[in-house]
Amino acid sequence: MAPIGAGLVVVCLIGVVAAAARVTLGGGSDGDRTGAESPRPPASTRPVPTRQAPGRPSAPPPGAGPWQPDVGKGFFTPTVLTSRGAYRASRYWTRSCVRDAKPKLAALVRRTPCSGALLGALYRSPDGRVYVQMTAMRFATPGDAARISQAISGDVAPRLHVPYRNEPAHWWSASHAGHHVLIRQSFIPRAREPGPRGGPAQTYGDTLIRRFQAILTGLYAARPRQG
Repeated sequence: MAPIGAGLVVVCLIGVVAAAARVTLGGGSDGDRTGAESPRPPASTRPVPTRQAPGRPSAPPPGAGPWQPDVGKGFFTPTVLTSRGAYRASRYWTRSCVRDAKPKLAALVRRTPCSGALLGALYRSPDGRVYVQMTAMRFATPGDAARISQAISGDVAPRLHVPYRNEPAHWWSASHAGHHVLIRQSFIPRAREPGPRGGPAQTYGDTLIRRFQAILTGLYAARPRQG
């Protein structure tokens, strides 16, 4: 028969172990609990809605897609300074991409829809001899913009917005940056021919679209700061 003191020691030890087990299972962080009821997250981890300061655009988070600047009516400024001098705008317009396109471009845009409206402006060259129509179009993806730009540089162009009954012969070309396509169409007012490839209609038009291309590329590169 064991002594009574030894039995009390064993009973006390069992009680201490059981109490310790209850402390281990009941203590610790919420994340260590394995009960059937899921604990509520601490108040400090709950999402808090934030508001962007007015007038300050936010850059998309990483992986959200390429930066898309707002190319609106203000993109075509009244005066554009270039290496050849200052071009000055005389007309502006906002039109439907499909309705204001020639048949080939209209068919192309129906297959690859543009986003928003077609923006345009008519500029006079520094010497006043040449008119250059600039057009901006936006597409859903940079790939769409690249394909449309290549097609326009081939044999597809939008309609000229000129105050003449018949559209004058002209040179045209296109370029793209991100989701946007730029189109230039340059001509000599009331002339039946646009002149040679190295003539003023071509060279003045090429200079202006290169300048706007640089501006557009700069807008894509200038992401707004976050926060």
